[in-house]
Amino acid sequence: LGGKNEITNTFKPGDLIVHNPGGERYVMQSDNFSGRYDVAHPLEASEAVGEWAKVEGTPSVEALDKEGFKAHRPVGRIWAVTVTSSDIAQWFPSGQFMAAWGTPMAVEVDDMLCVPHPTGGEVYRIEKTAFETTYKLDNDE
Repeated sequence: LGGKNEITNTFKPGDLIVHNPGGERYVMQSDNFSGRYDVAHPLEASEAVGEWAKVEGTPSVEALDKEGFKAHRPVGRIWAVTVTSSDIAQWFPSGQFMAAWGTPMAVEVDDMLCVPHPTGGEVYRIEKTAFETTYKLDNDE
């Protein structure tokens, strides 16, 4: 994202390649995906035009359609906390942590550390701009 390699991961049969605004792509296991997105009602990429498509670096709807991407509405929730410089100094002095899938994941000041709600079970990082364009505050809990 933004020209940075944030993580290296391999995918297995059945995994999905997720494409976020700004051009970020990552691998997600199908069971994780189905818990976080509406898989029963995918949209054509052309149906997902809106704020998402306006984010700099996002490919055109035509390019996403051509690659076979579908849009899925989120159904999952997360807990998230903003990473501070003190957090980096205390917990991430190497600028990374070990992701749940067993490879190092970059972490920087102002990134968001996230945990699936309500189950927990893993911690992952979302870059600040990617977070701001793909998540909204939910004050229900």
